[in-house]
Amino acid sequence: MQARRRQFLDLIAGNTTGLFADLARATLFGLSLVYGLVMRVRNIYYDIFPGAVTRAGVPVISIG
Repeated sequence: MQARRRQFLDLIAGNTTGLFADLARATLFGLSLVYGLVMRVRNIYYDIFPGAVTRAGVPVISIG
């Protein structure tokens, strides 16, 4: 598993070269833009509709 992690880190750091690496980085960049847009829309929604947030009646510890 460590080898795959190292390969992925090398890919996103730009240490891996070649057509596949360029396409993979371009795809990841495009997906990150879409993800960022979705998160902005989500945050705007919660700013506009604060009632969409549910408050617990007791203290909550969330892990994960």
